[in-house]
Formats: sequence, structure tokens, C-alpha cells
Amino acid sequence: MTEQRGDESRSVLIARLLGLLGLAHRAGKLAVGTTAVRAMAARKRPTVMILARDTSPGQKEKLARLVSERHLLDDLVDRDELSRAFGRDDLTVVTVQDTGFVRGIMQIVAEVNDDSGHNDSASR
Repeated sequence: MTEQRGDESRSVLIARLLGLLGLAHRAGKLAVGTTAVRAMAARKRPTVMILARDTSPGQKEKLARLVSERHLLDDLVDRDELSRAFGRDDLTVVTVQDTGFVRGIMQIVAEVNDDSGHNDSASR
């Protein structure tokens, strides 16, 4: 039962994260998809990158080079969750540069990690 409660609260936190990403998208502060992420990186180094857990290793390696390791969040959501959140067929990456949104994202990430009893991606 405790594991089920943990899964439910993680789901709520992931929903909050995806909601915040949606808000950042509407505000024009989010790059959605590989092409947009690369374009944002060409202009300015991305502040935080959310990469789907199930991104291929080769793609993950190429995209991870665009951001510092500590700002790469690659164990939070899968491609289906990202795709559904943004109405895309196959979405593996989004990037945010706005410090206010990044602060909110990192707060949610800390809560997810506290809730799951580990601190993987937020501590990088």
C-alpha cells in the first residue's frame, strides 16, 4: 500500500511538472523537440533539459552534450508522457532557459526524488 501511495504522489508531481512545462511553452520559454532544442542551444546554452527516459542511447548522448550534466533531467518522464503533454507523436526532449521556470522545475524534481527515496538527476 505504501508503494502504491508513492506511485500516486509521484504521478501527481509528474503531472505538476508537465503542467509547468506547458505553462513555459505557452510563455515562449520552452524549446520542444530536437530541432528547437538544438536551435536554442546554438543561441544560448540551455538551462535545463528534460530528456525522456526511453530516448535511444545515441540520441541521449548527442543531446546531453548541449547542457551541463547537473542540468540534464533524464529519469523523470518517458516519451509517451512528453508526447501526450505537448500533442506530439514522438517527443523525447524539451529545454527551458527561463530562471523562474527552472527554479519551479528543480523544486518539483527535488520533491519527486524525496518521494522516491533517491536523488538521481537533481543532484548531478
